[in-house]
Amino acid sequence: MALRALLQLAARAHADYELYMDVLVSLDDEQTRAAVSADVPAARDVVQAVQDLHTGGHVTLEYSDVDRLVTWLLVVAYHAEQIEEWDLLEDTAQAILYLDRWDRWDVQRDIHAWLASRTGHGAAIVANVLRRNPEVLSHFRSLASNAAADHRIRSAIRGSA
Repeated sequence: MALRALLQLAARAHADYELYMDVLVSLDDEQTRAAVSADVPAARDVVQAVQDLHTGGHVTLEYSDVDRLVTWLLVVAYHAEQIEEWDLLEDTAQAILYLDRWDRWDVQRDIHAWLASRTGHGAAIVANVLRRNPEVLSHFRSLASNAAADHRIRSAIRGSA
């Protein structure tokens, strides 16, 4: 109940830097999954608001912020796929790729592993998000020839339909 209330508060406090960075991303993986499962619409609102944390005016994300956000979002993404919440997966993939513009190598390895392991409907969704984010495709170029990666992910990274 408390985790659901926290997620709802974060959804209402759209992109509140302190709430997101001091509380949400500090949740452990189990707490994050429980919160997401308790209120998927609030989770979508929170994930969508991540892109508004970096306003360029009031708050500038530090590299450590980006790393922590991506790590937290990957937990959300894996869970969204597990519970077949496809809209949440799409929103989370968009937020992850948006943050990847910071070109953070440590979390890029985690993103790379996540992309490489997508299959089925999840891979189709993530491939579409990749196509909408051509500015980060070069970060994952090695997946284009990785036979273990889903063909839709490889195709999106190569830039083909």
